[in-house]
Amino acid sequence: MVKKILLFVLLFFIIFPEAFAKTNAPFQVELLQNGKASRSLRLSNGDLTMELQPVEVKPTVNFPNRMLVIRNKSNPIDLEYVVGNHSVKENVNIEEYQKIERITFEVKLKNLTCKQEKDKIGFYDKQGKRRVYINRPYMKDMGDVNTDAVTYNLRKVGNQLFVDLVPLDDWLKDRSRVFSVQVVLPVGF
Repeated sequence: MVKKILLFVLLFFIIFPEAFAKTNAPFQVELLQNGKASRSLRLSNGDLTMELQPVEVKPTVNFPNRMLVIRNKSNPIDLEYVVGNHSVKENVNIEEYQKIERITFEVKLKNLTCKQEKDKIGFYDKQGKRRVYINRPYMKDMGDVNTDAVTYNLRKVGNQLFVDLVPLDDWLKDRSRVFSVQVVLPVGF
């Protein structure tokens, strides 16, 4: 009976990866399904919440070993979330060269405010304490070449917040580039 229950729990997390939560850190990390084709990442601690949802990607999902891979069927760009003890890395995997104007994430906040700083975007509680932050993004290729040739900014349209990543096209199309390339957006808490 115990084996059947354990098997059921294991199958539940395999079939419903959005139910996975990492609870040994100050923020709970959840991977949510917001409808048939929409997934997002939620960081929460009590009444503080931040959600990041990719804007252009319509995903299918795999979730082995604290890593969520969102494959984009219509485009050679995939998303990969790697969950650490006090961080989540959002990796945008570019399989082949293409000009990318920007990669956009919608940001939803509850009881947090945000501020773009010199080297990060900070998310603050009502007491002014930084609770979540997005560090400067970087890119790396399969030849282990790293660069910070990617800019990012916080953008507001009406009441909605967005984080835009803009990879430097000259770096992507350089003849020495070894694809696939990852654009890495580190989120810490």
